[in-house]
Amino acid sequence: MNPAIVAVRGVSKRYGTVMAVDEVSLDVQPGEVYALLGLNGAGKTTLIRLLLTVALTTTYGLVASAGRGYLVAVAAMFVSLLAAQVIAALGYGAWFPWSVPSLLSGVAGPDQSGPGLLGMAGVAVVGVAASVATAIWWRHADQDQ
Repeated sequence: MNPAIVAVRGVSKRYGTVMAVDEVSLDVQPGEVYALLGLNGAGKTTLIRLLLTVALTTTYGLVASAGRGYLVAVAAMFVSLLAAQVIAALGYGAWFPWSVPSLLSGVAGPDQSGPGLLGMAGVAVVGVAASVATAIWWRHADQDQ
């Protein structure tokens, strides 16, 4: 069996007293397609937001590793979030991976369209590329400095 391209174990999210996502586990194998089905309020959108957030934050791990500290990653995070908001406000957020969470949550504004297929694919590409690059960095980086 091939290793999963997406593996999620025990993901939970609570909003105050409401448990939106409760211990969700999911494995997606290469070539498989999944659909999230459920009634309104079942936690489908919350789960997608959590997965997108994890995919996009891997870039900051790479920046922190390459910069040898968290301050560079914090600066990169602020720049990318600012760029995401500006790009979404200009109407191009559907194609920019860092704008996707803003569009899904409605923070980008009520008149903004949802993320496009290219934006969602961009999130996946960014997450995989940053994860692979971080692994390569840690394998080959000089750990003595």
